[in-house]
Amino acid sequence: MLPGTFYSTFLGYDYKDNQEQRGRYAPWDLLFHGANGINYYTLMSDTLNCPLVRPDMSLTDKAPWFFEEVKELKAGMGRLFMAGEYVQDGIAVHYSPASIHAATATGLYDVRDRLRNYNINLTNIGKILQQSHLQYDFIHEEQMAAGGLSKYKALILPWSSAISQREADAIRAFVEGGGVVIADSYCGVRDDHGHPRAMLDDVFGITQPLEPPELQAAELAVPVNPYSDWRGLLGGRGAIPVASGSPDVTLTAGTALGKIGDMPALIVNQVGRGMTVFLNCSFSNYAEVWDSGVAGETLDETASPETVTRPIRWVLTAILLGHGVSAPVEVTAQGGMETELEVSRLALGDGQLIGVVRTPAGDAVDHDDLLAYDLKLPAPAHVYSSRSGDYLGKVATISDRVPRGIARVYAALPYRVTGLSVDVPTTAAVGDIVAVKCRIETEGGTPGPHVFHVSVQEPGGEDAPERLEYACNIMAEKGAGSANIPLAYSDKPGTWTVRVRDVATGMQATKAIEVGP
Repeated sequence: MLPGTFYSTFLGYDYKDNQEQRGRYAPWDLLFHGANGINYYTLMSDTLNCPLVRPDMSLTDKAPWFFEEVKELKAGMGRLFMAGEYVQDGIAVHYSPASIHAATATGLYDVRDRLRNYNINLTNIGKILQQSHLQYDFIHEEQMAAGGLSKYKALILPWSSAISQREADAIRAFVEGGGVVIADSYCGVRDDHGHPRAMLDDVFGITQPLEPPELQAAELAVPVNPYSDWRGLLGGRGAIPVASGSPDVTLTAGTALGKIGDMPALIVNQVGRGMTVFLNCSFSNYAEVWDSGVAGETLDETASPETVTRPIRWVLTAILLGHGVSAPVEVTAQGGMETELEVSRLALGDGQLIGVVRTPAGDAVDHDDLLAYDLKLPAPAHVYSSRSGDYLGKVATISDRVPRGIARVYAALPYRVTGLSVDVPTTAAVGDIVAVKCRIETEGGTPGPHVFHVSVQEPGGEDAPERLEYACNIMAEKGAGSANIPLAYSDKPGTWTVRVRDVATGMQATKAIEVGP
C-alpha cells in the first residue's frame, strides 16, 4: 500500500439493531487488518438497513456500542496501529483480475453454487490462513513483474486460470530460486487475454484440460508414504473433504501423493531449488458463504463443521510448514477453539502489537462467556495489555480470556516503560498557544515508536467538561514528541488540567496550568 493511501471498507450492511457483539467487533476488525479509517454505509436511513442515526435524529440501539469503540480508536489506539507495520509471514496470494473474468466466462462465478464461485474460493483461502493465524499479502501482475515475489516463501494461486507471460516468468523464477507454489486447480490454462495456452503445466509437471474442474463434493485420500519430510506428515490421516478437481489431469514430471477417486491429486514437482504443489482440488467447501448487503456487496460466512475445516487447514499448513512458513506467535485456546480467535500482528519498531478479537456469533456481549487462550511469543518481551493499561511482566506467553465481539490489544516491547514525563508551562493566558512536550522513560532499551493521547479539562474540578477540540494524539517516533494547544480568547481563566496517556502501555501523567485573562 502506498504511503498516505486511505484504506478501509464499508460497515453497516444488514446489521440488526440488537447485535452488540458485531457493533463492537467491526471497528477493531478493520483496525487489526490494516485499515486507517472507517466507512459506514449509511449514518441515517429509512430503509431496511440499520443505520446509526434514525431520520428523527435519535440514535439506534447499536449506535452507542459502535461509537464507544470508535471513540477509543480515535483516542490514540488507531494512530498506534497506523504507526505499526502489518507483518506478512512469507505468504503471497495471487489476485488476478484476468482470472476473475475467465471464471465468469467459464461458469466459475455462479452465485447459486458455493462450490463454483470464484469469490467464495478466494475468500476461503483467506479464511484458512486467518484461522491458522498466518498473515499474507495479495500480489498482482505488476508486483510480480517488478520482482515482488522475492520477499515471500510461498505463493498460492486460487483458481488462477488466466496467467500472463510476465506472471508465468516470475512464477517460474520464484520456484527455481527455492519458493513453493501451491495451486488448488484449474491454473494457467489460458493467457491473460483468455486464449487457451498452457502457461504453467511444465512447472507443475502435468497436462490439464481447458474445461473447468468437476467441483463436486469429494474426498482426498493420501496414503502413508516413505517421505521423511512434510510429505510424510500428510499420509495416513484419513479422508479430507474437498471439492473435486479434473479427472483429465495427467502426470508428466510430477508425482501424485494422493488421489480423489481415480484422479491424481496433491501432485508435487521439484523445479530448481523449489517445488510446486498442484492440489487438483479446491477448498470452496471450507465455509458456507452467501451474498448480503443491499445488492450483494458483502459476504456473510459460516464455517463448515470442524470435520471439514480442520483436515483442510492441516493440508495447507503442513505444506507451508515444510517450506519454512509458520506463525511466529503460537495460538492455543480452551477446548481447541483457536479458530474463534482472530489474531493480528504488527511490527512496532523492535516490538510488536498484537490484536485479538473473538468472532461474534450473537446479540448482546456475554461477559460470562469467556474463552481462555495463550499466545506464545518467539521470545520473552515486556507485555502490556494496552486497553486496560496493565503490565503483564516480561513473559514469553500471554494468557487471557475474552468474550465474543470484544478486542484485546497487547504491546510486546523489548524494554520496560518506567515513567512518562510531561512538560507544560505552569502559567498561560487565554489566547496563548500552549506547548506540550512528552517523553517516556524506559529501562532495558531505547524507546521505539509510541503514541501519546492528550486530553484537556477546563476549570471546575473533577466534573468539569473535557474540551474535545483540544484533544490530540502525538506521534512519538523515539518515545518523545510534542504538540501545541491553542487556547481561545473566550476560554475560562482558572486551573486547567492536561492529561497525557501512553496508548501502548497505559502509563499516564497529569499537569496543571494556571490560565489567566
